[in-house]
Amino acid sequence: MSGLLMRWCNDALQLSATVQNFERDFCNGYLFGEVLAKFNQQPDFTQFVNADTSNAKINNYCRLEPTLRRMRIKFDSKVAFALMNGDRGVASKLLYQVKMGIEALGGTTVGRTQAGAVAALAHTTSRMSKPVYDKTVHNHFEKSIRALAANQNQVDMARHLKKFTDEGRRQAEGAARATDSILWDAQNQKRETRRQRIHATRREHDVMHDAQEQGVREWERNQEIRLAQQYMQRTFKQRQADMRSTKRMLQTMDARAEVESGIAEFEARAAAEFGVTTAGDEAPQTVMPDTREYDQYVEDLENLVPDEATMREESAAFMATVAARNAERRLVNAAREKRKRQFVVSMERLQHAQLADMRNFVLQKMLQRPTAAEAELDARLGTVDKYRRVFVDNRTFRETQYSAARRAESQLVLSRDDKNYEIAV
Repeated sequence: MSGLLMRWCNDALQLSATVQNFERDFCNGYLFGEVLAKFNQQPDFTQFVNADTSNAKINNYCRLEPTLRRMRIKFDSKVAFALMNGDRGVASKLLYQVKMGIEALGGTTVGRTQAGAVAALAHTTSRMSKPVYDKTVHNHFEKSIRALAANQNQVDMARHLKKFTDEGRRQAEGAARATDSILWDAQNQKRETRRQRIHATRREHDVMHDAQEQGVREWERNQEIRLAQQYMQRTFKQRQADMRSTKRMLQTMDARAEVESGIAEFEARAAAEFGVTTAGDEAPQTVMPDTREYDQYVEDLENLVPDEATMREESAAFMATVAARNAERRLVNAAREKRKRQFVVSMERLQHAQLADMRNFVLQKMLQRPTAAEAELDARLGTVDKYRRVFVDNRTFRETQYSAARRAESQLVLSRDDKNYEIAV
């Protein structure tokens, strides 16, 4: 489309300047006015200014705005500001709309038209004018475009100060490069210092490693010496212990021999003096005490022992006591067993009752649990009820809207009738 528009401007219209770039050539609005003037749509084209200043652009676009609005082409301050800035695609789009608007007005010219001259159309714009509204819109457009456009004094000042600004930028870039060079040198110096420190640390680590290895070797040698010394000490202590045990064994043997010789001498002396002899392991003869004392002792022992009848009575009483204790114990055990059986029976009954209650409860829950069809039916009923409420609410809301619309319509009819009545009167 851009090529067609460019050929239309250069070949068909033969504008005063050859169009090569829409954004650059149409940025000040002069060529737009020339295109419209070619078709007798811009009567004040002589007041257009072909310059790139802000005042010239504002003047041109302020004169283009009423014409484009009459041609029903959307053109506001934002589009004009985009054209001034040379935004891509805005100029070609507006030129295409102008071309379509001219064709919509009727592309048939009246009479003979020379190349490059004004082509009078068969009719002009079909939009009726609204003086007050058009003036208000135009003033608003002019105020907006002046607010958006750059001040020409500032533009001229910037152009005048451009060489100083460029020089300042160049000096700032040089200072930045110098700063970067200084920072780079500082970083290189830091890296070199770090490298030297790392090298020194590695050398120190190597020296410490060698020293540690030397210390380890010395420690191993000292450990070997210590183990050898400990082995010699253990050997010496073991030898001394063996010597002491041998000495104790000899002393024991000497003492045993002395005791045995002493026993033999004692037996020989006893046999010679008292006539008592011991043979091997036989027990020595017991010297009985005096006969009277012995008889009296035996008599006393016989008196202490009860007679046979007393012993029978005591044994019978003891056996009766034991029998009574056994009978009482049997009764107690029987009562305990009875209570135990009663407790077991009661607990079994209670457990059976609890199990029956649990089975009844589970069965009741199973019977009361809804089936899949019932659950699906309940879900559908809930959905239907929800939709019913939604329908009712929507119907109520629509009735409210309908009532408000009817009231507004009745008020409008009444007001219109009142105006017609006033006009008729």
